[in-house]
Amino acid sequence: MNNSARFLYSADSFEGQLIKNVLKAKQLHIFTEVSSGTKSKEPQLSDHGTTVIGTIPILEYLEDKYPHPCLNLLEPNDKALVRMFVNRTISTMYTGFSKISELNALLPVLKQNKFVVASKLTFADLALLPIIPKEKIWDFYRKAIEDQLRYAT
Repeated sequence: MNNSARFLYSADSFEGQLIKNVLKAKQLHIFTEVSSGTKSKEPQLSDHGTTVIGTIPILEYLEDKYPHPCLNLLEPNDKALVRMFVNRTISTMYTGFSKISELNALLPVLKQNKFVVASKLTFADLALLPIIPKEKIWDFYRKAIEDQLRYAT
């Protein structure tokens, strides 16, 4: 195993899925994934001597160190909006979120903008991907994200 670049996460955790999607979007295949097998452990990223713990710090680290493709927005107001969306999505995963009605309220925005916060893929979309319903009305959004991830690889 390559110990110089690895990503440790809880098996089947929402945060693990989010960070795995970010690594894929950024084409960072240098990271060895290691499942810790527990649900309570925060994700960790070790990158050549630098260790980052926690979902948001890992996302920010990856964006700063590996800026292409950019998965955040540049304007401070827009960047804050992406972060607020990601924070809300993460916190609601532990409080019983995802009432279908709440998610379905996003559909008009998604149909107009293609993505959650902007007209491009951001962390907000990658945070939403693991929890979007399997219903057909969500197929267009799931396909838009998967297309972006496919083009990134």
